[in-house]
Amino acid sequence: MLERAVNRRYAITYTVKNEAKLLPDAIAYHRELGCARIYVFFDGTTDNSRDLVRDIDGVVCADSIEPRALEDVPPWISQLLPRWQESMDVRKRINTHIAAGLARAEGIEWLINIDPDELLLLNSQEVDAIGDPEAFFTSIGGNVDQILAPNLEAVPVGEGTGRPFIDCTLFLRRFPTTEFVRRATSALLRRLLHSPMWQAWYDHWYYRVRFRGALPRLMHDPVTGASIPAGYFLGYSNHKAFIRTRTADEFRFNIHRWEKIHRRPISVKRGFILHYDLCSAEYFVEKFRQRQPAMLVKAFYCRYMFARIARESPFETARRFFLSEICISSPAVIARLLRRNIIVQINCISQRFSRHEGSAQSQRFTASTISDV
Repeated sequence: MLERAVNRRYAITYTVKNEAKLLPDAIAYHRELGCARIYVFFDGTTDNSRDLVRDIDGVVCADSIEPRALEDVPPWISQLLPRWQESMDVRKRINTHIAAGLARAEGIEWLINIDPDELLLLNSQEVDAIGDPEAFFTSIGGNVDQILAPNLEAVPVGEGTGRPFIDCTLFLRRFPTTEFVRRATSALLRRLLHSPMWQAWYDHWYYRVRFRGALPRLMHDPVTGASIPAGYFLGYSNHKAFIRTRTADEFRFNIHRWEKIHRRPISVKRGFILHYDLCSAEYFVEKFRQRQPAMLVKAFYCRYMFARIARESPFETARRFFLSEICISSPAVIARLLRRNIIVQINCISQRFSRHEGSAQSQRFTASTISDV
């Protein structure tokens, strides 16, 4: 176990709905990684996740901040309030703004908004290492406002055991030049075609050509058989951001990063976010079935289709789709992707959770043996 930090280096904020399966483990991991405070905003939660985490040392629980509870909000939040009821992203942005103020009042230097299916690696040198938080934050210059941590998307390979932080060890690598060219060319395509589906087809062929067909990303609707094109990422493809809490009020929060109001934040890229997005069939279905209508838009075509399949199909149909279309289960394909450095194997998280699970099982066995005696 890492020793918990005695300083006030960083805090995490979550806005969650029904995340009992991942939230406790994610919190335990980050507390062990020296996180000083974790602010959890529950957004219409109906499971027992609040009961599981509210008594954990360092955790502060609340419901999503309602408009009537806000005072002296900046103009960018006032502009969001008409969409407060319909959009979880709006509530997340407001919650994170509030959390930044709470962290600043507690003397905490940095705050990051992440989700329960994301784990931090506070290491900029070696991707398969958890890192040291003190060294990580000490390396950041005093003029920096935000730290951008690129995400690495987990690659599911099968059914799993329901413990994604143990099961998932393969992640998509990042190719900055490839991603820059795709963003530039696809931006032009969006202006010309105004079609999310054609944008998805462009992404599919762009990455198919770029990787010479190494990564299979053409899926099919389990009911209609219609093609569902996807590019490289099935989740998001950028980063999450730490904000220096003393400068947070100078910017506006927009889910993945803090943005310009009167000046642009000074940013650096450090560390990584491991994103366990589609880690099992059960989690895939649960994630999309609870999405609000405002989040079920065609802007990201394959996610739109995932939502339709999860919400409109029986579980077994959605499960088969996950296993046959989303998972990469062929050992030959996995070996090829590893050999070509398209995916990377990261074992440090799985090993950490496995050791803890083994230790907990040992303690339970010892306790039961003693009680039997």
